Amino acid sequence: MNHVELGQLVDLARGLLEDGEAAALRAHLDECGRCRAALDRLSLVVRAARAASSLPATAVREANELAAAPPSPDSGATAARLVFDDVAEPLTAGVRGIAQDRHLLFEADHWAIDLRVVRSDRALSITGQLVNVRTGGLVMDDSTELKGDPEPMVRARTRIFAERVVRTIREQEALSNK
Repeated sequence: MNHVELGQLVDLARGLLEDGEAAALRAHLDECGRCRAALDRLSLVVRAARAASSLPATAVREANELAAAPPSPDSGATAARLVFDDVAEPLTAGVRGIAQDRHLLFEADHWAIDLRVVRSDRALSITGQLVNVRTGGLVMDDSTELKGDPEPMVRARTRIFAERVVRTIREQEALSNK
């Protein structure tokens, strides 16, 4: 009997496969206990990795909403897309415990936005960088620390960061058009 490749099982556990491909693999899993057991173990790892983040869900949700919001036709803006989220990645072998940080990477046209949220016992730190991919130049580097209970402040701070990114991109593009 042919068995499912490990990469396919990982993609299935992470929910990355098209419906048709997932259905074909599941048909095999119904007949093959070895592959089913491997998928069960991988699914546990994926669930643990997704649940391991102790960061406020509002920060990630806000960043995703800002990136997914389609720009109005009159704005001249380009919608961003999420290209990396470390919570979606499997944990490194041998690593235990709860992740204290979150790393997100968004792309929009020739811009890359690197956002990191790090929780410590005393504060929540939000750091972001804006890079012009065409030139490779760092255009903006922003960092803030929220002390005490950061939950109420996360949404506002994420929005301020996003507005600064938009303003910086507009300024950079105006300079390049001169």
